[in-house]
Amino acid sequence: MKTLRLVLLVFGFASIAANAMTFTAPKHNPADVITWIDQHGDTTRIYADGEITTSSASELEQFVRANHIESGMVLFNSPGGSLMGGVAVGNTIRKLGFDTGIATYAGGGMVASGICASACAYAFAGGLGRYYSSGNTRLGIHQFYSQGNDIGNGTSQEVSGMLVAYL
Repeated sequence: MKTLRLVLLVFGFASIAANAMTFTAPKHNPADVITWIDQHGDTTRIYADGEITTSSASELEQFVRANHIESGMVLFNSPGGSLMGGVAVGNTIRKLGFDTGIATYAGGGMVASGICASACAYAFAGGLGRYYSSGNTRLGIHQFYSQGNDIGNGTSQEVSGMLVAYL
């Protein structure tokens, strides 16, 4: 367990980016009707753009509380970032009972365009309902890695086991 804690710290600090994830919940045009959102009633669309950091989960929770959001869908446009941050965002989304999708906001409405790759895929997996629209959206996953390539096979297996248990 001591090794796993060290690995979590390594992955936690692997991505503290200048383009850290931001959250917005803009008003949409009345004509912006998305079938898979509207079937849930009054769902707030929360756009999550940028790199996931170790603080993204707590920032999402703070955003939801500050905006009094009770029912939401988190729409990602992210290249990834911190692996443990992505898992934490996914756990937060699951705890809140929110759905996930991949989209951006433009011209007053939701646009089926964006990417959710790397650590973002784990955040996406946290949604109660997970929605993916083909077209200009991409969902990508790859093997995790350490920036210093300093983890051995044993540690790699532990992290892989943690990810399987999470999923």
